[in-house]
Amino acid sequence: MTTVVVALLAGGGYFAYLGLSGSSSPSGAALPLCPKQQSTAQAQNPGPLRLTVKNATLRNGLAARVSKALKKRGFTVTSIGNTVLMGKGVATVRYSHDRKLVADKVAAQVVGATMVPFGGHGKVELDLGPQFHSLTTPAKAEAAYLRRLPTTTPTPQPTATESCRARG
Repeated sequence: MTTVVVALLAGGGYFAYLGLSGSSSPSGAALPLCPKQQSTAQAQNPGPLRLTVKNATLRNGLAARVSKALKKRGFTVTSIGNTVLMGKGVATVRYSHDRKLVADKVAAQVVGATMVPFGGHGKVELDLGPQFHSLTTPAKAEAAYLRRLPTTTPTPQPTATESCRARG
């Protein structure tokens, strides 16, 4: 009788060890589905293209004119206005980290724009500087945006026996 209890305890301990260490191989049905791989089109979609446009020059109406052109390109300009004069430069795109792809899309519209991350959430601001003359063409902007996208190699997906089961 003692031998049976010891054998059961040892076996239970062994299976508990496998379960806690992740080394067990439960049936595929018990595993969660593997995450979907993101397509190239999904990676290129930055989400809602909302931004603020500000004039950092002495040129009257510059932010309004640029906002109108950006709206024709699918952007939603939430506000326009003036900001502190820029001493030099074409434009600055300020963005919160959660809106990096939108900021990349905005920066691609202006050849020579610099990007500056700042705090907050959901923020993208285009400050037009004294050397700004015009937006680039939509085709050149799209090509510039695609060059800005991170180039990553696909992450290998775990096999069904590791941590997820294949999607069917």
